Amino acid sequence: MKKNYEDWEDEEELHVKPKKNSSGKKKYSEPLEVVTEPEGKIENLKYEWKKSNSVKLSWDKVSGANVYKVRYYKDNDEYIKYTTKNSLTLKNLKKGEGYSTRVEPMRQSESGFHVESNNAGEGKIYIE
Repeated sequence: MKKNYEDWEDEEELHVKPKKNSSGKKKYSEPLEVVTEPEGKIENLKYEWKKSNSVKLSWDKVSGANVYKVRYYKDNDEYIKYTTKNSLTLKNLKKGEGYSTRVEPMRQSESGFHVESNNAGEGKIYIE
């Protein structure tokens, strides 16, 4: 039987031991999931025109990130896309419009819980 906190340490699981449950017996909890923020920030955000109304965004991979949240917006309209790669092509952009972009590194667990980072990369594009 595991008696010390150190006996429960595991890279994948953390158990919390309450003193006693309602029947008076000691019981360990179900494993808790811990997801930490990615360590790095978005760097070298680049734009490559693909067609007259689409542009490819790319950036350096961020340590600890396994998902990226890409926001692009104009006026009061905001669009959000997610990608597991360090690039994404924005399509069907309107000619004559300017867009602001923001790429945020994220870490997502297998169960879908995620943590966003504030270390975003930002920029502006104009569709001619």
